[in-house]
Amino acid sequence: MRHGVIGYFQDPYPDELMYSLTARLLEVAGVACPLRVLRHLFNAYDYRVHVAFPSNIRWFVSRLPEGTSYTEDEFIYKHTLYPFYRPFLPTPLAEGLKAHMKSPATNAGIAKAGLSVSMGYSPRFLRFCPSCATADKNNYGETYWHRLHQLPGVLICRLHHTFLEDTSVLARGQQRAPVTAARAISEVEPRHFNPENPTSKKLFQIAADAEWILTAPAELESNHMLLRQRYRAILIEQNPIPGRATVSIEYVRQRFHEYYPVHLQDLLGCLEVNRTGDFGRSYQLWHDYRGRPPLTHLLMMQLFNYSAERLFSRSPTFQPFGLGPWPCVNRFCAQWQRPVILRYEGKQIRGPSRWQGIFKCSCGLAYMRHWPDARNRSSVKKYGDVWEQGFIKLWRNGDLGWKELSKELGMARSTLAGTAGRLHLSTIGSRSPAKLKSRKGGGKRRGGKVKKVFDREADRQLVLEAIRKLPQATRKQLCSTVSIPYRRLLRHDREWMEANLPPRTTTQVLVDWEKRDKVLSGQIKKILERLKPLNLGTPWISRTRIAQELGKYSLWICAERLPRTTALIMTHTETRAQFMARTKAAFV
Repeated sequence: MRHGVIGYFQDPYPDELMYSLTARLLEVAGVACPLRVLRHLFNAYDYRVHVAFPSNIRWFVSRLPEGTSYTEDEFIYKHTLYPFYRPFLPTPLAEGLKAHMKSPATNAGIAKAGLSVSMGYSPRFLRFCPSCATADKNNYGETYWHRLHQLPGVLICRLHHTFLEDTSVLARGQQRAPVTAARAISEVEPRHFNPENPTSKKLFQIAADAEWILTAPAELESNHMLLRQRYRAILIEQNPIPGRATVSIEYVRQRFHEYYPVHLQDLLGCLEVNRTGDFGRSYQLWHDYRGRPPLTHLLMMQLFNYSAERLFSRSPTFQPFGLGPWPCVNRFCAQWQRPVILRYEGKQIRGPSRWQGIFKCSCGLAYMRHWPDARNRSSVKKYGDVWEQGFIKLWRNGDLGWKELSKELGMARSTLAGTAGRLHLSTIGSRSPAKLKSRKGGGKRRGGKVKKVFDREADRQLVLEAIRKLPQATRKQLCSTVSIPYRRLLRHDREWMEANLPPRTTTQVLVDWEKRDKVLSGQIKKILERLKPLNLGTPWISRTRIAQELGKYSLWICAERLPRTTALIMTHTETRAQFMARTKAAFV
């Protein structure tokens, strides 16, 4: 049998399914019993061909004629749908699926990889492009099944701008005997679509992303944790509330339904899997440790304005200031406004929702940015020698006034004067540098200002003068008269203030607690009579309920001064257990 049917083996066509290759092999050999031949080709009794993930490829490769150089991995990566599903699976599941495709097991690999749900999103029938079928006949003399046309969510052919057509050949599960494309494809007129239509644009992007994943030049990593980190970073960047590290799932769901209407979800097969039309399971892309259907990822990529190539190439860590490089803001630098800063010093401040980055250029200038910041402002931490030399040159230009200099440097007049004073520059025309304030004399600099020295004796004299002029004034009246010295001495010289200020006045109002107790107890008796448990609808008679009826929520603060009221409440109120027992007894 090694030199029987396998001797009719032909090289696979570009992007041809192994299912199609097997069907063409049986067609060329002209066998009368395909099942018997499949048993010998794949070393399995009652072998069935799986469209997406064929099994026992190792045995098939070992039976190839001498002189062929095909390997197991070459068939798996170039003639099955494994490369399309692999990036969205955890590494153990992806490697397990690959091992089962090489072994005789037919169902175990798909089940263990958690692809039972994913198969529900795959197309129900094998599909083809009429224009591609015509081109295949002209180029190769026959048609075949393309891998790209069988991917979930791919409904169009990007090459010919036509819609894909369904055949009667089932694409899900295993087939007892493969069917060639020449037998299943009928001649139909191509249905072209309008590339400018919004729905067509979305379908075109899905097809482009799916093709890039299937035919990526380098093998995409199967690291589910990195993929989750990328999604989380994208969610933080596109959060509708800047500065928050979490995104509402309800916001993602609402945005999904606005971008993908119900008719488009039905067209893609989402509603066929989830009858309610709710695509809320999408949050599992960044929360679930299992693999999710690739179609879900394709839809979410486009929703977040990401292509597949951009998603897999971006850093998994959150980049609050973009991917860089970043520009230099020194207008005196030869690299001004050019992206020359390759790294920045970033750190989180005030929790995980705020970031600070310091960007340093080779010219010596260092500036700082914060995220989130809608205006993307920068504050200079250090100017450097290049900037200072340029500033000195402009300052010494006598033709420039304050307005021209401020416009040229983008700085306020006070900042210009302060910088000139720091650099010890001389007065030029009407422009004079600000004088540096001395820090001698015990003063403390706060916010760029020098605080005056506290004169204790002067404040004391002002307070004593106010007491002589207003001998009958209270402490509050004196404070309003000499507010600043009064508060300053009260903070730094309290003992002297207590010795010289007039005594404190009390305005305590005496309360007749006996009278209040009689009034409240009478009001509570009326409330208890009204709330007396006569039927099932009687509310829970609690202390809170009585306080609400009285409108006095601080009733229990002075309980010891209201003996009648307290005794009345403690006697007639119910605990929760008593209320539940009374309610239950009413049903018996």
